[in-house]
Order: sequence, then structure tokens, then C-alpha cells
Amino acid sequence: MAIIKDIEKLLRGFLWCQGEFKNGKAKVKWDDVCMPKDENGLGIKSLKYWNIALMASHLWRLMTSKQSLWVHWIHEYRLANYNLWDVKVKPDASWSWQKLLNIRNMVRKFFIFNIGDGKCASAWFDNWNPVGLLADFIPIHVICVAGYGLNEKVRDFFNDDGPNWPNDWYNNFPSLHLINMPQFSNSPNQLGWKSDDQIIHGCSIAIVWYSIRPSGPIVPWFDVVWFSNCIPKHAFVMWLLMGRY
Repeated sequence: MAIIKDIEKLLRGFLWCQGEFKNGKAKVKWDDVCMPKDENGLGIKSLKYWNIALMASHLWRLMTSKQSLWVHWIHEYRLANYNLWDVKVKPDASWSWQKLLNIRNMVRKFFIFNIGDGKCASAWFDNWNPVGLLADFIPIHVICVAGYGLNEKVRDFFNDDGPNWPNDWYNNFPSLHLINMPQFSNSPNQLGWKSDDQIIHGCSIAIVWYSIRPSGPIVPWFDVVWFSNCIPKHAFVMWLLMGRY
């Protein structure tokens, strides 16, 4: 994070001071500068969110068990029998592994499972139903007391008549009434990325960045300031004028 701040300080210095950045010289907040041009920014990508998008692509590789030595090693030695969303951040873990686990809460809601055979999607920790993660509203100790393990898969909870969890759970956790029996098939589960309420079967850094970055309203004067043959210096002055008043 310190490196990102140093790099962005250099960028701010170039933009506002034509050299070393000086306090009080910036006319627009850096967060606003990093918005897309049609959202009243300059289209400079925030390094903070771009870095998170890069790390999220590693989580995608782990979730899809991409064939690579790194993914195999992580599953074998870092995750072992734990789910990626449930494994704890240990203080003696490597810096890079800690940073990767620390972004989970930010990107977790975007990982959506389209259930096929239901054999690899975690019943507790994966998004596979309309109410969200079961582990978010069913306490872990309740799950264990009921005799279930934390490695249970979606397929383990359904028979021909429907779900086989305890009947008293429906009273204690009314959200379970909203879960319908998945349409199981012989095909494997398919992991998707939810962006703008659409499930995209595939994940790219650009899609992740677009999903997690702050967004603002579209400005009506965007194409007046920024067009193919605009003079950059004039467009910049117009952007300052139109965007601040």
C-alpha cells in the first residue's frame, strides 16, 4: 500500500505541479480524478482498485482449480481441507498470502456458482442460491451441532424430496424458505462473476476492476469535452470548468 501511495504521489505531482507534488496544489480530489471520463474523472485507473482486481484474478484461479503449479501448491499446503472463504489469516503466513486473503470480503459477493452436479460447490461458504452464503446467517456452531461438517457440498443437502436439513432450521432461519432445489445435472458446476446484475462466465481483470471500483453518475457534457479531435490542454481546462461548477 505504501508503494501505491508513493506512485500516486508522483502522478499527482506530474498532473498538478509538473514535478514534485506540493500540498494545496491539487484542484480535484485524486479519487475523483480516477473516475472514468464519462463519470467526471480523467480516466486514470486507481492503483488501489487495479491491484485488488489483479489479486482477485488469483482467487478466481483458485476457485476454478486452474491447472498450474501455484494453484496446486496452494490447494495442497495452504488450503488443505479448508474452504478458500473460511481459511483463517495466520500471522506467520507470507505477506502475499495475507494480502490475498484480506480482499475476500470485498470480492466474495461477485463469485456465483451455477449448480450442475453440485459436487464441488460448498454448501456453507459459496454463493449458489438467492439468499447468499448460508454461513452468513447460520452460525458455525449450529452447523456442527446438527452433525454436519464444514466441507459439505451442495449435493449433500438435497434428495429427491428436497433439502434434508433439520426442520427447526426453517423456524430459526426463515431465509431457507427462499431456497429452491437446484436443477442438478451431470455437468460440473460453473463459476461465474456477477457484474451489473448479470452473471458472466469468465473473469478478466477489467471486469473485476469495473465491478469493485467506486462509480458515479454519468455527466451530460462528457462528449462535449472529450471527443476524438479535442486538444488535450483545452479539454483539461474545460473538464475543470464543467466538472467543478
